[in-house]
Amino acid sequence: MRKLLKRPDVGVIFGCIFLFALFSIWNPRQWFDSSTISNISQYTAILGLLAIGQTFVILVREIDLSVGSVYGMVGITFASLENSNVSVLVSFIVAMLFAVVIGLVNAILVVRGKLSSMIVTLGGLFFYRGLIYVTTHGGVTRGPRGCTQRLVCPIAWWPLPLGAERFSAALLLGFICALLLYEMRFGNHLLSVGGDPDSAESQGIPVDRIRLSHSAFLHASLDCPLS
Repeated sequence: MRKLLKRPDVGVIFGCIFLFALFSIWNPRQWFDSSTISNISQYTAILGLLAIGQTFVILVREIDLSVGSVYGMVGITFASLENSNVSVLVSFIVAMLFAVVIGLVNAILVVRGKLSSMIVTLGGLFFYRGLIYVTTHGGVTRGPRGCTQRLVCPIAWWPLPLGAERFSAALLLGFICALLLYEMRFGNHLLSVGGDPDSAESQGIPVDRIRLSHSAFLHASLDCPLS
């Protein structure tokens, strides 16, 4: 317990709990409400998914500034396909493949092109944001039809509100990523590459392949249009 309390993220968790309790006491009728908690859970899940992905990027001494724009671009792709009478499953698969391609392009420019990840992803941020404005003409008339159905939710069979389902999905993905990072060889290689790439390469770890694969994993798993 003492070791756990020394972690910096524990302070953030306790701070959020304190602020939530403070606002709930100050205005319980409007703050401590099921709709408010559902909204907080939904947006927390989205930010949590993006934070998990950024953690994997930072672990290898890189940064991705284009996540927000790519997230929107993948969502627009999913919505456009689904509104064109394409099935939800096919729309989801195509959107995820699109996210993989974007992640691989960024990784190739950084790893093979020897460019700074900050420059590459900053350019991607403006490029994909521009594509969103061009394809939507600066606004979205309506969302995809399937997004209003519980069948679209990744764990829709749970008897929980939509916000709780998304939050539970984020916790589940966080648990899976923790296992991947601390209990599997890929996570060990990832930590080695982030700690000392030269030492990792001398131990036979494919440094460039690890950096390429984790970038694709970031966009494929976390730019989910259903969140």
